[in-house]
Amino acid sequence: DPIGTVTRLEGDATASKEGLVRSLDPGSDIFLSEIISTGPETRLEMILRDETRIILSDRTIASVADFAYFPDEDRGNAVFSLLRGAFRAISGKIASLKDKELVFRTQVATIGIRGTDFFGGYEGRKLGIALLDEGSALSVENDIGGVDLAGQYQGTDVEPGKAPQDPQTWPAWRIEKSWKRVAFFDRSFPDFDPLHNRERRPD
Repeated sequence: DPIGTVTRLEGDATASKEGLVRSLDPGSDIFLSEIISTGPETRLEMILRDETRIILSDRTIASVADFAYFPDEDRGNAVFSLLRGAFRAISGKIASLKDKELVFRTQVATIGIRGTDFFGGYEGRKLGIALLDEGSALSVENDIGGVDLAGQYQGTDVEPGKAPQDPQTWPAWRIEKSWKRVAFFDRSFPDFDPLHNRERRPD
């Protein structure tokens, strides 16, 4: 069964699994363990069954490695994998369940989500992670160490073979740069602007 749907797409994207590759369009289903790949100048938004919202930037490779949602039993889990590129994630209903696992795995660290809106993206081999909304919190850890982020614009960087850096409040220019990496190009749709805590709309 599908675990989510592509709700918006600008550019080109594919889903692949077990050697089979298919093109994605708005309305396409997303299935467990598929590798989602986006092309140049592409933005893709998908919404999972629990209303988790994920936006992928261009040249991104990601996957939903595990997903289960049982609201009547107050349990669920969602495990995402990022191999390349950048994303924005806004947690859905799983974050409010009593028994849950909600994580984003990358090549340099694992991000534990606690109900949040955040950005994550590679800059070369370094991974940057920052909270975009007030009241958000998450953990970032690897085999060497870990940090907790709490509060709007708190961020950290993780390099291969090193512990996550101490949390810092990202400057406005870096938040803006990160937002642009996951913002859609078509201004006929509003996009949430974390820098000014409002919806961006066409001029």
